[in-house]
Amino acid sequence: MPKKEYVKWKNRVERKNLKEHRKFIDKINNIQFQAYKLKWHGITSFNTNDWVTGAGNGTYYVPVTKTRHGKKVKAIRFGYGGELL
Repeated sequence: MPKKEYVKWKNRVERKNLKEHRKFIDKINNIQFQAYKLKWHGITSFNTNDWVTGAGNGTYYVPVTKTRHGKKVKAIRFGYGGELL
């Protein structure tokens, strides 16, 4: 999200009283997300966050290869918060 738009949303959130603030945050968390690339053990992957929470409180997705019934198959490893599972 461009900085100008981020500041606009931030200002909208800060002008609300506590009850309106919580209601607005719940609404934003259902429509605004952020995603970014990351490297995990040399593998390019990505993370998604609710727009408001940020700070590592998101879900990480990493493509991996697993063995299933003796065959190698593609899979996705995911984790949340600050850790990969």
